[in-house]
Amino acid sequence: MRKLFPTHFTGKKGGILVEVLVSLVVFTLGVTGSLSLLLAAVKANSINRNRTIAINLAREGIEVVRNIRDTNWMIYSSHLRECWNYSPDVDENGAITSVDTKCVPNASGQNSHPLGMGFNGVGDLKKMRSFIVDFDDNTSRWVILPAGQYLKVKGCLDGTQDCFMIYSDDFPNGEAKSIGSIGGRNVNLELDASGRYTHAGSDPTPFLRVVDICYFDNVLEGEDCTNAGLYPTDIKGRDNRILVTSRVYWKDGANDTSYKSVIIETIITDYLDRLNWSD
Repeated sequence: MRKLFPTHFTGKKGGILVEVLVSLVVFTLGVTGSLSLLLAAVKANSINRNRTIAINLAREGIEVVRNIRDTNWMIYSSHLRECWNYSPDVDENGAITSVDTKCVPNASGQNSHPLGMGFNGVGDLKKMRSFIVDFDDNTSRWVILPAGQYLKVKGCLDGTQDCFMIYSDDFPNGEAKSIGSIGGRNVNLELDASGRYTHAGSDPTPFLRVVDICYFDNVLEGEDCTNAGLYPTDIKGRDNRILVTSRVYWKDGANDTSYKSVIIETIITDYLDRLNWSD
């Protein structure tokens, strides 16, 4: 009996089907691999972008303190030694007023509100470790406000919040303060309408910045800025150099379990580089 479908025709048809299936598998693997590479490239680009922003924000933190020093030198040229490290926002409300701006040297040859001092939230002037820095649009000058010493993740207060630890004389190992408002400004950096990073913007960003102030000459042998170097009241030979450490923290995504960080340090002096305040 003659076959309805020739053998060679049936085999050719099956071979074409197999070739099509193999081609689809290869194409799918190629597309999946390409998409994976594309997604990895997008993620890497986002990570690199965040790190670049963080580095620039950390550099800005250093430049803010240097700018305050330079502005003081221009304003208080007759009292360079006493006022070089003056912090003009004495009431720490995030804005400089005419009452704030005048540095008056005291009997100890220092000023009444130097960098490295803050109210610590209770109205008493305390030696502080860490600050946030921001721009006062009304006076076009930078302000510095007490902030957290370092970031502690999921361990403060009720154990569920990310917190900053505050350094003070009363709590040398830090006390918990949840991320919130300091001097009417948010601790986290935000974008304002002009695209500038600020603590009083409207568009939240993942970045947090803390600037540490350590009086380098007040660090004695065997100590470091972790537990020493606070502002040396009435010790004039130890207040002419400050170690400024600018720290920026961020998470690349909502699923990140830990913060990444960038840290930049520099030493800023009173320019005169004197070991004795009266030299």
